[in-house]
Amino acid sequence: MIELKSLKELAANLLVVVAVLSAATMAIITVRREFSSRRTGTEGAAVSHEPIKVEGWQQYSRVGHRFGPPNAAVTIVEFADFECPGCRAFATQVLPAIKKEFGDQVTIVFRHWPLSYHKFAYPTARAAECAGAQGRFESFYSLAYTEQDSLGLKPYRRFAQQSGVEDLDQFDGCVSTPGGVLSIDTDIAAVKKLGGEGTPTVLVNNLLYKRAPDSTRLHDAIVGLLKHKTTM
Repeated sequence: MIELKSLKELAANLLVVVAVLSAATMAIITVRREFSSRRTGTEGAAVSHEPIKVEGWQQYSRVGHRFGPPNAAVTIVEFADFECPGCRAFATQVLPAIKKEFGDQVTIVFRHWPLSYHKFAYPTARAAECAGAQGRFESFYSLAYTEQDSLGLKPYRRFAQQSGVEDLDQFDGCVSTPGGVLSIDTDIAAVKKLGGEGTPTVLVNNLLYKRAPDSTRLHDAIVGLLKHKTTM
């Protein structure tokens, strides 16, 4: 016969197991909801992988931070959030592979889209602009994505120092300036006009991707644009 005390201990252990499993299940659901929210439109409909053609696309590449020659055959405009994991993957994996393959045939224009539910997105965008005021935007951009897990933990002054910003006191004053930043708010208005539905929103010449293309899709799009240009 199993003693009553043993039964009580068994029941208590089962309750602990159930509680742990329930917590794990809720964590998985939360992660899936967060991931799904980044991959759906504002109305919850799935975002298509297929690009949409945009008339007058050049207006979106005239401002922002350009990495590459101004006369490149293909311009990639990315509207991105420094706290967004998908943006990090696009910036640190997809774009470097594209630049390595196509070189000066492709130029990249970075524009801001800090999402409201990312606590450090707008402050990091502001810090990047402050670094850019001293000619160090690209290095700050690269470092912010490489060390995305440190956002909110490591002082922006340290990011700036590692990015080669020379006047750190000027940088600190810029970062602490209250209110919005015109260039950031202009980018947000532009991507909303464009119809962006999630970060990163990517424009490859006249092709708008509301879900960032992977390396293969982006490669194929660029090859197609280059081929079209040579036959014109």
